[in-house]
Amino acid sequence: MSSRFSYTSISDILELQTPIYEFFTKSELIHKYIPSGYKQTSVNNGTNNEVNTYTSQSGNKKKISIRIAYEPLFYMDDNGLITLDVPQDTTQEIFITEMNQSDSNWINSSKAELSPEIYFHGYIRDEYSSELYVAIISEGYDTDLYDYYNNSEYQGYWDKQGDHLTGNDIDIANQLIDLLHKSHNMLKIICFDIKPGNCVINIDTNEVKLIDWDADWCNNYNHMLSSKGDISQTQNISILSQIIMANHFYIGQQSGCGWNIFSDYFSNNLYGKYGEIGDQLEERRPALEYLFCNLKGSSYILMAKHYFRFAKSDTCKYMIKEMLIRCKKLQPSLMGGKKGRRNMSNKNKKRRTRTKRKTRSK
Repeated sequence: MSSRFSYTSISDILELQTPIYEFFTKSELIHKYIPSGYKQTSVNNGTNNEVNTYTSQSGNKKKISIRIAYEPLFYMDDNGLITLDVPQDTTQEIFITEMNQSDSNWINSSKAELSPEIYFHGYIRDEYSSELYVAIISEGYDTDLYDYYNNSEYQGYWDKQGDHLTGNDIDIANQLIDLLHKSHNMLKIICFDIKPGNCVINIDTNEVKLIDWDADWCNNYNHMLSSKGDISQTQNISILSQIIMANHFYIGQQSGCGWNIFSDYFSNNLYGKYGEIGDQLEERRPALEYLFCNLKGSSYILMAKHYFRFAKSDTCKYMIKEMLIRCKKLQPSLMGGKKGRRNMSNKNKKRRTRTKRKTRSK
């Protein structure tokens, strides 16, 4: 697979007005970018995209994934011009800004090696209509961490039955800690919705990357920084992202594993990553609480109530306090024993399947 990168921007399409028939169809894109000797091995339906994975039939078993949006982004109007399909609840200017942020997130995350390598980022046309859809072709990975820790097919499921973190678990957690930290320091963005299902892993190498960089949940965080531009604020954003990821693993509704691979990290003072003396979580609690509760435009509270089983009446101060407690716990006591964890896993799978069906049918 050639690593040559191809990218088409929204501005290019609107300004150049390339005839719609010159864009690839899905089958033409596959023919151009999927080498001979690769076979389609899976189709996964996400909230907004379908992901097709192709696997090399040679000994290396390398994978390539094609991610195609369900909804079109452009269409051809009655005058034959390509027009942006702007949602009714926003303006074209705001929508273009968000789409450009999404493009930047995906491309820069690939360049920074935070995500799987991207080979193509652009648009394909529907074979039977005048519509264009976002398509991304990237390096493929074996599975996501939700399935890795909930599916008996994978070793991660069996690791957690021993009621302790293995070397693999700690290695995965450490990679995620580093990836989250780099996404803030290098990309200057914060992603509110990074969860186990948005972390992919190659089983043999234990290598982990982050996916789903769309700007609806991943935004530039400059407005969150203090007027002094204090570097500790960026560190606090990293820590809060790690806290949220730990809560996703611990008890996240529709997304959790019932198994907190970050428990060792939080119980041992963040491994001294942000300082060698004192209790980092306790010392930074006011700053973390401020980020979680007080920032305008923040989606933390909305996300916490949606994913982490908080009541509508719970205050943000209670929520962040409870999330800090959960970070240090290995697993929820309410799940007690192997049977309980397995039942919770099955419930999560059924819930996620129902959610996908509802979303896809819209």
